[in-house]
Amino acid sequence: MAGAACADLGFIALPAGAVPMAPPAVYQAAWDSVVACAGRTGALARVQWFQVGGAAFAGSDGLTPGEWLAPHRIVVASDQVANPSDDYLVPRHEMLHDLLGGDAQHHDAAWRRCALMP
Repeated sequence: MAGAACADLGFIALPAGAVPMAPPAVYQAAWDSVVACAGRTGALARVQWFQVGGAAFAGSDGLTPGEWLAPHRIVVASDQVANPSDDYLVPRHEMLHDLLGGDAQHHDAAWRRCALMP
């Protein structure tokens, strides 16, 4: 019954093995760049961060290096935290999901404007 209550509130279960993490200090600059590019507002502090060991994990759409979960949770593979590639592309992509309130289909023009399309 508790699972149904969480689903009713918009919470999706975290992937297996996800553990809380403090976002690296460089994520604030990454967040600020996404906010500016997207033309949206929001605070990084509202995001709860989690990591899963390895290069990818089983997310809602299959194997992935990162995933945004409502309402303000981001899960990243630990390899993305320890050895970020492409100027924090994966965390920035998930940050934009948070700023847009989801947009799972990547329809908002901010995806192209910010060069964060999958």
